[in-house]
Amino acid sequence: MEFEAIAEFYRTQIGIERESTVQLLAENTQFRHRKRGEQLLTAGEKMTVILFHLNGVGRAYVVDDEGHEVVMGFVRNPCGALIGASGIQEHIIFNIEAVTEMDTLELPIPILQYAIKQDPDCALIYHRVLMEDHDAKFEWQIARQTKKGKARYLWFLETYADIADLVTQKDIASFLGLQPPSLSRLKAELERENA
Repeated sequence: MEFEAIAEFYRTQIGIERESTVQLLAENTQFRHRKRGEQLLTAGEKMTVILFHLNGVGRAYVVDDEGHEVVMGFVRNPCGALIGASGIQEHIIFNIEAVTEMDTLELPIPILQYAIKQDPDCALIYHRVLMEDHDAKFEWQIARQTKKGKARYLWFLETYADIADLVTQKDIASFLGLQPPSLSRLKAELERENA
């Protein structure tokens, strides 16, 4: 990805208005193509970069005490930021893995910190990114806590229609707090109802 395309990303997709800030961010941002199965963030590591998601699908997960992966969410919205923790330079609290090929932009944390000091709009944008992530997590928690299995799966099909065929049934079941056989039964029941 060329410098000008990265600069335009910061102007139009992220909303940076001050040209000196756009130039600083673009000069220090690296484009990366990710292969399917590649780990983008690893729980426990120190956060050194913010990743901006350009395309593709990823999954966020943690590993429970028994060694099982528990899916916490999916990366699918272009121009979203993958930060791994709520604070800059904290330790990453979950893993993110590419489900499909993905393209990302990497911005080093020290550059972001400097930009925030120079341009207050950067702090507002960072806050907006955190709020968007927060709202998505709460929507997921509300669905898991208040909906029965079938309603949870219907919520997933509506909310995540764009990726329902790209992620595994095992990951969908984990995300919804269901066992894979239960999800299979729900799918079969819905297929019968729609036949």
